[in-house]
Amino acid sequence: MDEITPQYTAATRRLRFTVAYDGTPWQGWQGQPNGLGVQNQIEKALAAVTQEPVSVQAAGRTDTGVHALCQTAHCDVPAKLAISPERWVRAINGGLHPSIRILSCEETTPDFHARFSAQAKIYRYRIHRSEIMPPLKANRAWHVRGPVNLDLLSTCLELVKGTHNFARLSANRGFVGEAKLRAIPANTTRTIHSAEFT
Repeated sequence: MDEITPQYTAATRRLRFTVAYDGTPWQGWQGQPNGLGVQNQIEKALAAVTQEPVSVQAAGRTDTGVHALCQTAHCDVPAKLAISPERWVRAINGGLHPSIRILSCEETTPDFHARFSAQAKIYRYRIHRSEIMPPLKANRAWHVRGPVNLDLLSTCLELVKGTHNFARLSANRGFVGEAKLRAIPANTTRTIHSAEFT
């Protein structure tokens, strides 16, 4: 659903915005037939303002329950709407569930694309190590009781750095086998510039 980018015309303006969300109630970024994708929610809020369908593209997808602190997205809106970027933020947020927020917005050039213009992404994984998991950390950390071998963790992080084909770790959409995923390495090969723990 998020692969098609609307054609930019003089009748539209392209907005680039930063999105944050608590992914707990949502089925990831991508729009879903049941409307429970973050993309669905933002497009619905935009349509309420523009009075017409608006397609939103993001820098990447997230899985069900995954959170975003600072995800870039873009959309094309009718140029006839004389709304400043600051007012777009308020207007969109006014139609969103409290777990999703537009943090900032700016007008950008027609060649900007949230996905294809992205230069890097940062992922953060949290491990909670005490015996009891605090309720406010639920859905925010992996609960691991007992000791963690930090030397082994450090060794593993070093192995992950560099350019690798991550077909084995990719989501198995449509039950595509690993061999088929590896046949198109551009889809599953990524460069990890930094991997560290604190």
